[in-house]
Amino acid sequence: MNFYIRTNFSNKLGIGHIIRTTRLSQRLSRLGHTCIFFLDKNNVNNFSFLQKVKAQTLYKNNNNFKNETEDAKLFIEFTKKFSKGNVIVDDYRLTYKWEKLVRKHHLKIIAFDDLEKKHYADVIINSKINDVTKNSFIKNNLKKKFQLLLGPKYCIIENSVKLKKNKFNNFQIIFYVGGGGNLSPIIKIIKYLQPMISNLKHNIFFIVIVGPLTKNKNKIIQLSKKYKNVKAVIGENNIIKYLKSSKIFVGSSGTSIYETAYSKIPSLLFQISKNQQNQTLMMEKIGHYLNLGSRDFKNYFKIAKLILLLVMKYKRFKGMTVNPEIKIDKKGLNRIISSLYKISSKKYNNHDNLFKKQLSKNNNHKYKIRNVNDKDINHYLLSRNLKINRKVSINQKKINTLNHYLWWLNTKRESFVLTRNDKRILYFFHEYIFLNKCKYWVGGWFPTSESCEINEILYALKNQLEITSKISKKTKWISVVIKNNRIAIDLIKNLGFKELKIQAPLAQSIKKKFHASKNFIYFTN
Repeated sequence: MNFYIRTNFSNKLGIGHIIRTTRLSQRLSRLGHTCIFFLDKNNVNNFSFLQKVKAQTLYKNNNNFKNETEDAKLFIEFTKKFSKGNVIVDDYRLTYKWEKLVRKHHLKIIAFDDLEKKHYADVIINSKINDVTKNSFIKNNLKKKFQLLLGPKYCIIENSVKLKKNKFNNFQIIFYVGGGGNLSPIIKIIKYLQPMISNLKHNIFFIVIVGPLTKNKNKIIQLSKKYKNVKAVIGENNIIKYLKSSKIFVGSSGTSIYETAYSKIPSLLFQISKNQQNQTLMMEKIGHYLNLGSRDFKNYFKIAKLILLLVMKYKRFKGMTVNPEIKIDKKGLNRIISSLYKISSKKYNNHDNLFKKQLSKNNNHKYKIRNVNDKDINHYLLSRNLKINRKVSINQKKINTLNHYLWWLNTKRESFVLTRNDKRILYFFHEYIFLNKCKYWVGGWFPTSESCEINEILYALKNQLEITSKISKKTKWISVVIKNNRIAIDLIKNLGFKELKIQAPLAQSIKKKFHASKNFIYFTN
């Protein structure tokens, strides 16, 4: 059978499309099928991993892509000299319009899609971690009968590499910004890190994977000549063998999110392009807890500080990757091939639902209080940044994710979470502070997006007082509450706290310590 693959790549799009379709075509070819790529321009010979693929150039001379209708006509004209076949399309520019025209002349349309576009396809493959994707694709596909291959179980990982244990004595950190990213931020981060790591007990070694279309290749080569602990790896499209010999991954959250999850390497990820946007709590399902935006990536000094903290607290960082909800394996390609051999006639094929909610069957509420752990890092921030919580806080601004990560790894605050039937419904915390040469407890609480009743808050706060009392019975509490938060004021009074007069020395010290405005009331027990 013939498979005609329509895709394209550039330094703007990256090479994720061409890499995954190449891996798929290699497997199909070994099974006896003919695979032909159809690209905008003939640039295959410039890349070693594309040397063996059969490719046709659609646009000659100065002609370029205009629209998907014209592209479909050109594609159909080119494939007329071959027999009918299955068409694999992996191109952001092409939607249901292109597919509907091409489908009239070929057997099946198999579409890779990261963006949930409208389709006219027989099979849609999307390996993104998203629990609402299925309904979106069912709604957006104009064909009545089609098959969905959704979720990380369909990610295509190179599985020909034999994984070996780390043979290096160095603490290796691997950087990768994709096949067409910009290396300039990496260079600046490494420069900031060099003086920071000089006193560490580890020998820190930096591996920079240089993609075929990345910018500033020469600068990273120059950097590797200047620093002995920097190595540039050029001409390598399979990063797994480097991941397995490294301790930390820093890079873009493209296809590498699956390779790093498979390799079980703690990762600091950046959503550099729009198609890399995965919900943070979804990323946690495969073990990725540190996820930042493209703006954060440009804060080179803070990123360097964060990486330094991750090295110093590596045991904690590594612990985040243990026992992910969804385990990534190397069988995604096998699952896709198997599905292509038996293209379903059903409206859609659910396969395994990776996102089944584990709900308690018991209607009676079961409450638990536990210490907050590192896997709460993002949920804690999302909850604190809820508008309902910010408007009653001393600092009413949203907390930046990068700043939160830095704070989280440094804080001495002790935090707890109240769960109802294993769902997190309320965070509360406390720590010591010194005022007027005396030690006090200070703390706070904030509910999550789950509904939280007043009696549940009271239950948590009573437990908090018991916890701190066991540590030190003599140490008193202070509390800072905004005047219009009547619920909090009533709760505080119910727990035996008394309001301080604003002129009292302790009240003035609290006001100065927390930079509080006139809108707050101070209490002590």
